[in-house]
This record gives sequence, C-alpha cells and structure tokens, in this order.
Amino acid sequence: MSQFFESIRVQDGKAHELEAHQQRINRCLQAFRGQPLSLENIAFVTDFPKTGLYKWRVQYGLDGVSQSIVSPYKPSQLFSMSIETADHIAYQHKFEDRMAISQLLNASEHSDIIMLKKGLITDSSYANLVFFNGQQWLTPKTPMLLGTQRAVLLAQGRILEADISPETLDRFTVFKRINALMTFETSPNLPIGLITSL
Repeated sequence: MSQFFESIRVQDGKAHELEAHQQRINRCLQAFRGQPLSLENIAFVTDFPKTGLYKWRVQYGLDGVSQSIVSPYKPSQLFSMSIETADHIAYQHKFEDRMAISQLLNASEHSDIIMLKKGLITDSSYANLVFFNGQQWLTPKTPMLLGTQRAVLLAQGRILEADISPETLDRFTVFKRINALMTFETSPNLPIGLITSL
C-alpha cells in the first residue's frame, strides 16, 4: 500500500535532483522504520520520454514496494491566494493523504492558499514559498514540508531562511511558489497583491 509519494521533474528524458528526493525518502522511511528504496534503481527501469517536461510520480510504502507514473506536466494558473490558519495540519512527509490541505484549499474559494502555523507563513497548498525584499530572496524558516527545490536553493546560497508573518508581507515586492516541477527559474514572479490577508 502506497502511503507516500515523490513528484520528480523529468526534462528531456532526465530525472532531476534525484539526490534531494532520495534524501527526503530516506528521512521518511527512517522515521517510520520502512524498507529502503532506491530512486536510481527505479529510474533505471523507467522509460522516460526523450523530449518535453514530465512529472514522475513515485508512490511508495513502508514495505519497499513502489509504483511509477510519468505524465505530462503543465503548471496551474494562479489568480488569487488567501492566508489560512493551518495549526491543525501536520505534513512533514509527503503523505498520499492530503485531505486536510485539500479541505482548507476548497473552503478558501481561491486558486491557492498560504498556510499559517503559530502565526508564521509556511507553504502554499503544494509548494514552498520564497519572497523578494528588493535585495534577497527569503523562504519561511519553518515550512510545512522540506521541499527539494528549497533544499537545493538553500545549499546554493540563493535563498535564505527567515520568519515571515502576514504582518511583514509589505516588506516584499514579489514572491514565487517553488517545488520540484516549478523551479526557481521557471516559476513566475508574483505580485504580493495576489495574497488576501486573514
């Protein structure tokens, strides 16, 4: 039974950031005492399309069994975002069960949401966030999920961690949603005005 998943960017036949995804899988399986799983081994027997952008979804459980699904990827459009309190949600691993997040998103009646925990901004419904203050790109210090694109950018020194609250959003000019499929380079700069406060 698949309890967890990874969404991995496949561009022109190549799976990207496998090491970051593998590290997250390892943390998850260690936390739940699951059987080891090797993304490289799965990639070796997976037929990736040679051209174009695809999402490679690897579903897995604690028994070491996995399932691969490769599908064309097209980012969704963003029209508005609302800030929603999510103190009741814990999503430190990529669980298949995202019902609590989906319910919060559906109730918001917005394209996407920004989840707030203990008064601080964490993530959108399916991506980490980075905010630009005119000099630096900052990302919430305590995200809901430790994303792979976020980890790579932090390691490269291209973004920095900070506590960000709704009250400090006026210090920023634009923001991005980032994840494995929406890289820093491909994710558009979005105006802070898209965000509706609590």
